[in-house]
Amino acid sequence: MEWIFIALIGFVLLFGSKKVPELAKSLGKAMGELQRGRMEIEKEIRDASEPVKEIQKEVSNIQSDVAATQREIMSPLKTTSHTDQTQT
Repeated sequence: MEWIFIALIGFVLLFGSKKVPELAKSLGKAMGELQRGRMEIEKEIRDASEPVKEIQKEVSNIQSDVAATQREIMSPLKTTSHTDQTQT
C-alpha cells in the first residue's frame, strides 16, 4: 500500500503539481474512450454472431426432421422384415 504513496509523490515531483490534474483528466478521457471502444466491439461481435445462432437453430431443426423422416421410413421396413423372418 505504501508503494502507491511513493509512486504518487514521484509522479508529482516528476510532472509538477500543476500538470498532475491535466494528466489525470487526459487519462480519464482515454479510459472512457477505451471503454466505449470495447463496448462497441462487443456489440459488433454479438450482432455478427446472431446469424450464426439462427443458422445453428435451423440446422438442428433440419436434423430433427431428417431423423423423424428416417424413423417413419424405417418403421414399416422393420415390421415387414420381422414378419418375413417369422414366416420362414
